[in-house]
Amino acid sequence: MHRKSVTALLCLLGFSISLSGCGQRPEQDSNPHSRTITLDGRGYTPVWAGTGSMSGYRSGHTATLLSNGGVLVAGGYGGEGAIATAELYDPATGSWSPTGNLAAPRSWHTAILLSNGKVLIAGGDNGFLTATAELYDPATGSWSSTGNLAGPRIGHTASLLSNGKVLITGGQDSGGLLATAELYDPATGSWSPTASMGERRIGHTATPLPSGKVLVTGGYRNFVEESLTTAELYDPATGSWSPAANMDEHHAWHTATLLPSGKVFVTGGSGSEEFATTESYDPATNSWSPARSMRALFGSHTATLLPNGKLLVTSDFWRQAYRPATADLYDPVTDSWTVLTPRSPLRSAHTVTLLLSGKVLFAGGLEEESLFLDTAELYDSNASTWAPARAMDAPRYAFTLTPLSSGRILVAGGSFERTSAGVYDPGSDTWTPTGDMAQGRIWHTATRLSSGEVLLTGGYGDPSSALSSVELFDPHLQTFRVAASMATARHEHTATLLPSGKVLVTGGASEEGVLASAELYDPATGAWSPTARMGSARYLHTATPLPSGKVLVTGGPHLTSAELYDPATRSWTPASRMATARHAHTATLLPSGEVLVTGGINATDGWSSLASAERYDPATNTWSPTGGLITPRSHHTATLLPNGRVLITGGFDNAGVAATSELYDPATSSWSPTTDLNERRTYHGASLLPHGKVLVAGGRNASGDIASAELYDPASGL
Repeated sequence: MHRKSVTALLCLLGFSISLSGCGQRPEQDSNPHSRTITLDGRGYTPVWAGTGSMSGYRSGHTATLLSNGGVLVAGGYGGEGAIATAELYDPATGSWSPTGNLAAPRSWHTAILLSNGKVLIAGGDNGFLTATAELYDPATGSWSSTGNLAGPRIGHTASLLSNGKVLITGGQDSGGLLATAELYDPATGSWSPTASMGERRIGHTATPLPSGKVLVTGGYRNFVEESLTTAELYDPATGSWSPAANMDEHHAWHTATLLPSGKVFVTGGSGSEEFATTESYDPATNSWSPARSMRALFGSHTATLLPNGKLLVTSDFWRQAYRPATADLYDPVTDSWTVLTPRSPLRSAHTVTLLLSGKVLFAGGLEEESLFLDTAELYDSNASTWAPARAMDAPRYAFTLTPLSSGRILVAGGSFERTSAGVYDPGSDTWTPTGDMAQGRIWHTATRLSSGEVLLTGGYGDPSSALSSVELFDPHLQTFRVAASMATARHEHTATLLPSGKVLVTGGASEEGVLASAELYDPATGAWSPTARMGSARYLHTATPLPSGKVLVTGGPHLTSAELYDPATRSWTPASRMATARHAHTATLLPSGEVLVTGGINATDGWSSLASAERYDPATNTWSPTGGLITPRSHHTATLLPNGRVLITGGFDNAGVAATSELYDPATSSWSPTTDLNERRTYHGASLLPHGKVLVAGGRNASGDIASAELYDPASGL
């Protein structure tokens, strides 16, 4: 199909290349249920801000967030036809730089980040429809060809499956609309056919579900009938499709977003009279339910899930041709919409990318009558506050908070006398008691197993006795049961889930002293077995699973040493030493694969809390200093946020128990203060919730053990 025909097709479906010749939809009255955002005394409102422009004009391009936080923009239309240029956006500097050319010009193609860090580009239009595909390697900044699709496609979808393969569905070739699907295998660089969908589709969506299946919704089956209400599910395990429940409304060129709840939220689209309708799909019940309508007619719009669990929806200019481009926020918890400030300029056929910082990058596109854009802008929703959460049933310290598969949080331990445990529900902000533990314990570990059960090991059972006892929590029955005991009683140890599903327990202390021993728990047999001892005895150390499958263990009293456990050989090897001896510190795996170590106690210097921090690079086996914490801390918490930053809270700060908190930005290796906790805390717990907030609960301060809890919202201005 020639480019002019493709342009006409895309115009018909909502990808307006020019206002001339494209039918315009009437505006809908404002939704009476929407609300305009107001300031709440913090002097904050979300803002749009300019950033560096691209090197050239483009629309119909792709934008892919890379593992390092940069954004790859590739291809598109440049005014005279498809282009082959590509460039990188650096969020740290707000600048663009060229990164080689694609092997062939293309637009309206797909781009997807593979598990190996490369980017797969497939299909599209380069004057004629193309079946070619190619790979971008961020490590070298180079492009290389890979196997071709079975045939040319445009308007298709690309979905990364849990097995690392890529599923391509539908679209159009020179003969018409397609129901066919195919799979790309990065290991072989080849494509293979898989079962066809039940419907021919273009303008549809494909959403990977937590189960591993892919939900395909709506689209057109031809250009005479209205858009589809049908949906279907692809099962990678069987390579087959099965019908899903039909949507309540017709949707094409709509959006479908997987929410933290596990539901899929569909917004707008063209092809029916109800372009502002929304609905959600529940995979657990295979059913759809209506949601609050948007305030405007949206089709070919964008929807971006923000770190706080809300959805940023922005208009396409051709739907809003006679008023400023709109932007709204949807809150799944309250089923309500918030009206945001208009954005500028008007854009269509642009790309939208959520950055690791939590900002949203809008790049390129068209403005008004075929005016191609090279500009980019950022939506900045970053703000932060603490808000009270429902208190726990009782004061606890040195306890565990464990995320469950359901998105709820298990609280266990924190007292010698009490065996009570409970589950926190982020949706309702409530704690519900579970069955009691077999043993009251503090300074134990809790590890969620591959089965969803939680393994509790060791700890103190009274002020002077270490425990070897173990128990398992069943999230379905909400009960604990006794499991096989460890070979060694221990407290202040670590427990790490390995890729095999086994759990590695290391070090700790007992009445005999500090331990170097380690042992493995096998959930398949329910048995413990010894493994090689560490090179040094350690307690209040850290153990961090690395992307390689190895485990990095750091610190302990008086120790700068670190070592690596290899599950394949069940052996330990020394890693390079930290710059500073520390224990009661934190270790956080960053998106880059590096490990951030913060604070702790320097036992060689009067047992003072530390402000120092350093990063370990597994690729080079080296440590490098990073900016120091604003406040010295030990027995604090560190939580990796969805935007890639690390939230540090509370602990001892050498003047007592701290209420301060701060943020580390890996992109700039810098620290910045954030809002203080509502209560001073140490020996507390912190857990990231599915909607992007952080639950901090319990702990101890000058008044004793505490039961209160609070929520940190990284983007509370929303």
